[in-house]
Formats: sequence, structure tokens, C-alpha cells
Amino acid sequence: MLNDDEYAPEIRIKIPFDESQKLLERVALTHVWFADSLATYWQPGHWRYSSMCWLYCWAKNGRGKRETRDGARRAFDTIFEKPFDSPIRSGFYETAKKHRYSQSDIPPMF
Repeated sequence: MLNDDEYAPEIRIKIPFDESQKLLERVALTHVWFADSLATYWQPGHWRYSSMCWLYCWAKNGRGKRETRDGARRAFDTIFEKPFDSPIRSGFYETAKKHRYSQSDIPPMF
């Protein structure tokens, strides 16, 4: 299993923020908690490590809603260079849970 710091080089965003926002707004229609947290964890001009962790957790379990989970996975795969089910993310769920609510910026290695 990789250490938290070893995930850093693997995070790359493929699309502009506005496009990612539209994708996530569609997912937000499927779950009120996702909708309520979207503005907090997906902010224009200030992307954070916790943003990726937050979306990864939704893509992992959807808070019990398959439609939300599947939508979050599609959004994750569209937004990030390394897809949700990439081998590099093996074991990442525990790390994502630990950092999803952090308000710190992305570590310098990002």
C-alpha cells in the first residue's frame, strides 16, 4: 500500500473547472447530501486535495445510492487523469476518508 505522499504525483485534472462543475451538479440531483456539500468541496480557482478525496469517497459508496455512486465515478473518471479504478488507487479509500474534510491546500508536490 502506498503512503499518502505517494499519491500526489498521480493527481492531474483533465477538464476546466466549469465543465467539472456541470458534471457534479448533475450528480447532485441524485443525493441531497452531495448537493449540500458540493459548494464546500468543489470551489472555483482553489482546488484542494480534499476535493479529490471527497469525490473519491462519493464514487466509492454513493452514501448508499447506486445512482449517486455511478454518477460520481463517471465524473471522477472524466475530471481526473487517473481513473477511479486505476491500480494506483488501490487501498486509497482509507486515505480519502482521512483527508476528505481537510481544508488544507494541495501539498506542494501536486
